Amino acid sequence: MKKNVLTLSISGLILLFTISSIDAAKNGFGLFGGLARHTSEVTTYSTEYTSSGLSIGVDYQFALSDSFSISAFYIFSDESTSGDIISDATASHDILGVQGRFWIDEMFVGAHFGIYSEFLESELAGSADGSGSGFGIIVGWEGEDGMFFSAQYDSASGLGVFTDSDIDLTGFRLHGGYRWK
Repeated sequence: MKKNVLTLSISGLILLFTISSIDAAKNGFGLFGGLARHTSEVTTYSTEYTSSGLSIGVDYQFALSDSFSISAFYIFSDESTSGDIISDATASHDILGVQGRFWIDEMFVGAHFGIYSEFLESELAGSADGSGSGFGIIVGWEGEDGMFFSAQYDSASGLGVFTDSDIDLTGFRLHGGYRWK
């Protein structure tokens, strides 16, 4: 699955670079929020759980040209869990990363790399956390007035939330926000 998503992302970016673009990338601070859903697989124990909840984030976008921008971002989500995990557990997910975006008119597509963290908490079992590197892709729209909407896919491996296990994380986020230009 990860190779297919990466291949599709690279193919899409190559196609977009062949299409002419219009000035759309702008410098500015962005604030956004929305919904998040993650699936975590503990490969050591052959267990899987999902989590869903609210997501908020900030970024600062640097326009490098009319059709390309770089964005430094931080995203946090607080989520309820279900699946092969203690019933009262909650999950929090963070991403600190850098994203490149290619623009066509007001539409953009991009990819990012970052440090992903997962924090689990349960009254019955206590808490555990871990972090690791990952990547993602994003598509979205940003209007001249600063409003924007995006859909983001994430994938991270080796989070090691538990000391003797390995966690593979995939996620999907829908965001709406505003950029001050």
